[in-house]
Amino acid sequence: QAWESSVNNPLNPLFFQLWQAWESSVCNPLNLLFSQLWQAWESSVYNPLKPLFFQQWQAWESSVNNPLNPLFSQLWQAWKSSVNNPLNPLFSQLWQAWESSVNNPRMNPLS
Repeated sequence: QAWESSVNNPLNPLFFQLWQAWESSVCNPLNLLFSQLWQAWESSVYNPLKPLFFQQWQAWESSVNNPLNPLFSQLWQAWKSSVNNPLNPLFSQLWQAWESSVNNPRMNPLS
């Protein structure tokens, strides 16, 4: 009885529904769409087997934007302590000084 009602039983209607769903599925290697997607993947930059992937990966590894690159850490620390960092208290002081400065076009009555 368990086998008769089992999804694995080819005589069970549910088996046929699942089989038809599988046949038209993108994951089915016999499906034409699977073949198209596979070919697209094979020629894709994101395919680790492609030389272009390795070139881009190596470029990324040595990139300043890669958080695992020591240079990224140095630049990040420099930014954190930078005057241009709005989270730095010195930025706030300089901004307030600029706002009330004669060099600020909004404060200069001659401009």
